[in-house]
Amino acid sequence: MAKETNINEEITSCYCRFLDVKAWDEKELDWSGKKFYRVPHRSWFYVPKENITEKILQAYEEITAKGYEAIPGGLMLFRKGFFHGEILIEIKNGSSDDPKVKIFLGHILTKVYVGPRRDLAEIEKTFPPTVLNIYYAYFSCDICTPDANEQKTVLIGEKRYY
Repeated sequence: MAKETNINEEITSCYCRFLDVKAWDEKELDWSGKKFYRVPHRSWFYVPKENITEKILQAYEEITAKGYEAIPGGLMLFRKGFFHGEILIEIKNGSSDDPKVKIFLGHILTKVYVGPRRDLAEIEKTFPPTVLNIYYAYFSCDICTPDANEQKTVLIGEKRYY
């Protein structure tokens, strides 16, 4: 069970995942059938306009209420948007009929980027035109990498299938 944190209490440690660069950088991975639960959020010029932490907690409640199961330590993906974005939480089960469940149909392309998040748009441009959507998996936060030039992100490009 996670430790409850008083809102006035300073957070001094993080729970970021370990990033194995060799497993993620410049790879084509088969994600056929991998499922995520989608949670939309409002944004303005790609910047979230809602409390993302609250949206994530709401998503876990929805996942449980629908009888789905979040994968402990599973991936959490983010998709940015001009007026709205998405948070995707990896789940074990989920109905293909549920519009809130994203099921990957095939392969993805990945790139590891270490540096400030403001530069991610430039890295996106290096994906081939066969990429339909780009998602971000953050492997660091402002606590473990206070220097923005050290932030670790994996860009995940969903291949387009015709």
